[in-house]
Amino acid sequence: MATPRHPVQGTEGRKVQLEDVLRRCGAMFLRERLPIINGVITKEGYLKMDIDLERCSMRLRASPLTEECLGEGNQSDISVSGSVVCKSHVVHHGEGSYGGEGFIAVTGEGDRLVWLMFHDEINPIERLEITDKGVIGVNNCGARYEFGIDWGGL
Repeated sequence: MATPRHPVQGTEGRKVQLEDVLRRCGAMFLRERLPIINGVITKEGYLKMDIDLERCSMRLRASPLTEECLGEGNQSDISVSGSVVCKSHVVHHGEGSYGGEGFIAVTGEGDRLVWLMFHDEINPIERLEITDKGVIGVNNCGARYEFGIDWGGL
């Protein structure tokens, strides 16, 4: 997975601390909501996910994340379909409330969100495969989305 290099941007170009973004998204997750980010948020930054449904492929690219992306008007209710324990983390997966959304969320000690993927076009993630190199989310149509995660670095 590409390493993000762009900071998260607030309105008027104000930088938002990534730890604060993960904390805010974690608080939403505990309320069964997530922002519709169409990408991945890690402690290193934000990666936008470009999905090509015809080719069944995805591309991750570093991109700024605006404050508006985290706002109340850009959130979805979620349903957790399942959770898997991996080392000292719990990997959750499920769907959003609009039908085509899927997510994978990784929490650490104290239910602290440390990694998040949410996209409104990948369909609900119904199953996970955990590997030493990351996680593979399988949606309700059988499409597989693979993400590299450094489990020791979370």
